[in-house]
Amino acid sequence: MKFIRKKPELLAPAGDFECLRAAINAGADAVYFGLQEFNMRARARNFKISDLPKIARICKPQGVKKYLTLNTIIYDGELKEVEKIIKKVKPYVDAVICSDMSVMMLCRKHGVGFHVSTQCSVSNSKTADFYKRLGAQRITLARELSLKQIKKIAKVVPVEIFIIGKTTGILRCKIKSMEINKKSVDKVRKGQDVAIKLPKCRKGDEVYLIVKTPLTQ
Repeated sequence: MKFIRKKPELLAPAGDFECLRAAINAGADAVYFGLQEFNMRARARNFKISDLPKIARICKPQGVKKYLTLNTIIYDGELKEVEKIIKKVKPYVDAVICSDMSVMMLCRKHGVGFHVSTQCSVSNSKTADFYKRLGAQRITLARELSLKQIKKIAKVVPVEIFIIGKTTGILRCKIKSMEINKKSVDKVRKGQDVAIKLPKCRKGDEVYLIVKTPLTQ
């Protein structure tokens, strides 16, 4: 069978309107962003729900897709607020990027597409198939996978992989994060907030490659 190569989707982060416009002007096919709540990039400027109509207007002319991150751990006392947010953002986003099972279930309940965050560390085809059966449209894979492993999982479900320019900086960030986790677990409400407190690890551009079809046939 002849392999037909399709153009991958290029996804870039947008922490504010300036970054949003820059990503679109640079050729991003999609952007992801967070609100001021339930978003692991808590130190970014982030957006308000009231900003979403404007974001949609900016993205529409270029056909840029919009993905909202609700990727923190969710506690019982937060479930009602998360559900309200999902209902409000439904008209303005193409999918929600999430890691907590409760957010996935709420997205299903209200007919909002969802992508599995890299926070879930999906690293094998069985786990990928589980999330696919749950309703995931895409999975952002664990960053440690080889190309061979990525290809295998991509046969099961559309996947997203990170392409990061400054690999050594990311490695230092991971090591530092581990050290902070051990020393300050009692001070951090949510595990992923630790990384946010390392702005030096965020220097340099980050872009994401979406593999929407199997790489081999």
